[in-house]
Amino acid sequence: MSDNRFDFETRLVHFRRFVSRLYKRLKHLPLTIADISVIHVVNGDGTIYQSRRGSGDNWSVYRIARHSYEGPNKQSREIWEKLRDAVSLRVALDELTRRCPQCLTSDATRYNHPAQVLKLLPPDAI
Repeated sequence: MSDNRFDFETRLVHFRRFVSRLYKRLKHLPLTIADISVIHVVNGDGTIYQSRRGSGDNWSVYRIARHSYEGPNKQSREIWEKLRDAVSLRVALDELTRRCPQCLTSDATRYNHPAQVLKLLPPDAI
């Protein structure tokens, strides 16, 4: 387990996607898959599952957990574990729903929730 944040898309591309989402929200336009950089869901015990866009149409799936360590300061840090690397969006969504099936019924109103992203996929991709 290590910090695997180096295969994400560049900050400039990530920022452009953010601006595109903001513009579409202000103009009441529908979002598309191209506007999403991160698919994010939180398990009931606090474990975070994320799928992040890499280069092109590849996605990587991560499990993020916060661990506390013994010592005088009781320090804690996030541990990133890469579950899948360079997979298609459909495979990444399947991995997220397999790891966290109860997450599909809770807090499904965010644009980057797996249930919302599934609605954006074209019917032939499902």
